[in-house]
Amino acid sequence: MDFLSSILQQGPELITTFGSKILAAIAIFFIGYQIAKFLRRIAQNTIDKANMDATLGRFVINLVYYAILVFVLMAALDQIGVDTNSIVAIIGAAGLAAGLAMEGALANFAAGVILIMLRPFKVGDYVEIADISGRVEDIAIVQTRLITFENETVILPNRDITDGKIINFSTRDYVELELSFFVDFDADIEHALDIMNRAAENSEFVIAEPSSGAHVVKMRETAIELLLEANIMPQDRENATFDLTKKIMQGFQQGQVKMPMRRWQTAQAHS
Repeated sequence: MDFLSSILQQGPELITTFGSKILAAIAIFFIGYQIAKFLRRIAQNTIDKANMDATLGRFVINLVYYAILVFVLMAALDQIGVDTNSIVAIIGAAGLAAGLAMEGALANFAAGVILIMLRPFKVGDYVEIADISGRVEDIAIVQTRLITFENETVILPNRDITDGKIINFSTRDYVELELSFFVDFDADIEHALDIMNRAAENSEFVIAEPSSGAHVVKMRETAIELLLEANIMPQDRENATFDLTKKIMQGFQQGQVKMPMRRWQTAQAHS
């Protein structure tokens, strides 16, 4: 009864003391929340004016916003007497464990930030990454999506992109397509080169300037290698390869240009 009586006697004082602390904590959190919202709007306007990538911009804004909210929450809890040191330690340990568990994701995230900041390519560019060629459809914070010339969707982790070689065909007005063909030793070389040059001139995918040309490369063991260097737009590489190969093979057949029994043709684009 003495304990209960003591509590009842101290009730008004306790309510006044803790009530004021609770009200102060609520005020701190409310004011801090409004400040966080205000700073988020400012950050959004700044990023919009700077034309920063939308994905990276959203991440930076949310990171700043929630960091402020955590700080405000800790200040509010400290106001009502909660030991925030233990909470900080728990959050730190949880963050370390999450970081170790998500090592690969964090590496991809860091690579995504590098890609967005340095911009070795942009959406719509035609690239070759990790031996995969295609058009960049999307650059996300942890992965990049390509559409290949075969209309396949390929998703690449950003870490694989930054660790490897990147060829961006779209950084140039045109790319050079090299097509090799092989003819017999007793074939009419000048006639074969003329057929290849006319094929380039008549192809809708080959640009006029700079001009394209066919050349003798070297004598192989079983054939003579001829090379056509055709200048094309980056997005036309596959169509140009099909079109030129068809025109040249038909020209060889109609012009009776002798080809070896074992025929092969290779294509490679260079910026």
